[in-house]
Amino acid sequence: VNYYDGFLRMIDPEAGPEERESWRAGLATLAERGVPFVRFSASGFFPNDQKLYRENPDEHFARLDAFVAEAERLGLTASDAEVAAE
Repeated sequence: VNYYDGFLRMIDPEAGPEERESWRAGLATLAERGVPFVRFSASGFFPNDQKLYRENPDEHFARLDAFVAEAERLGLTASDAEVAAE
């Protein structure tokens, strides 16, 4: 199933703490429904989606690692694993 914005919620600079963590409940719901894997955006599309990566790449990858660790219980595939060059 497409869960495009799961990781994007974690890196959205305008998201509050609750919204930033809402992806966890989404993954739990998908797991409960027997979804075998999710497809997610690993880098975003718009320049604003790249802000955390540009300003703090270590934090960006720490969040990506956390998302992947949680999503691995379902299985996952990234829809855009490349991060735009600066």
